Amino acid sequence: MKKLIYIVIGLVLIGGCKLEEINENPNVPNDVPMSTLLPGAQYNMGEAFGGRVFTYSNIFSQALEGTNNQELNMENYNPDELFVGNLWSDLYTGPMINLENIIEKAESNNSPHYSGVAKVLMANCLGVVTDMWGDAPFTEALSSQNVQPVYDSQNSIYSTIHQLLDEAIIELGSAESVFSPGTDDVIFMGDLNKWQAAAHALKARYYMHEIPKDMGLVPMVLNETALAMTSFQDDLQYPYLGTDVDANPIYQYYQITPNAIIDPQFIGVMGVLDPRFEYFVDIIPFTGGESKVGRGLADQGSPFKFISFAEVKFIEAEAH
Repeated sequence: MKKLIYIVIGLVLIGGCKLEEINENPNVPNDVPMSTLLPGAQYNMGEAFGGRVFTYSNIFSQALEGTNNQELNMENYNPDELFVGNLWSDLYTGPMINLENIIEKAESNNSPHYSGVAKVLMANCLGVVTDMWGDAPFTEALSSQNVQPVYDSQNSIYSTIHQLLDEAIIELGSAESVFSPGTDDVIFMGDLNKWQAAAHALKARYYMHEIPKDMGLVPMVLNETALAMTSFQDDLQYPYLGTDVDANPIYQYYQITPNAIIDPQFIGVMGVLDPRFEYFVDIIPFTGGESKVGRGLADQGSPFKFISFAEVKFIEAEAH
């Protein structure tokens, strides 16, 4: 009887070990490498910035006119809880959580080049967050253990943005990095000099945003524009392939839910004789003159720009 009991116990233990192995889902890996996280985070940024962020911010600034559904609520300055909920989900649970994972992995693996790239993108995301809402959660926002993170003040968020960018510039210039981005970096293909220039461009942008409260920042803006990109070929942008599965999000919007048109006031300010008109505006046939976003921004394969050489030159001019 004792032998039989021992045999049964042994079989149960062996079976338990096998069950534990079976319960490990090979399709849900316990660890994802930085080279897999980075392109996904970059894609998610393009989708977030070119999606609701683009549509809603342009409705509020009267470049677009909301005509139906949620966009009509924006047009009437009557947003509901979905306005905040969907946008925050687009940003926080999209690119920002993955960028935070990259930064943590890079620091633990002595890979400052990956950390630098992720911090440039994180600073860009955080800048969009505070541009839209002012005070917003960040220091506690990306922890799964805290479902009610505190709101950081906009002043502290700007400080965090510059800290991230300063750290990124140093890390991108590191002589050694165990792992470095390559073809998984779909924006610059691992060109760290271009990432440094983009970091300086973003610093110039956010110093400019702070100038209304501190005119002493003007020289710092000009210092940063001098170190930023020097050509449109160096624009920080997501390069869409122009396929059905990798198409510009503004293009996709007008294929699926065209609930916002170009605001007639915007067209009136620009004028149809402006040489930029055909790039910004595309007349929709059989609508009596209604327009959608033009091919310069919304062709199927148009890149979505996070910050561009053109913006840097406008920032420089404004600082002067």
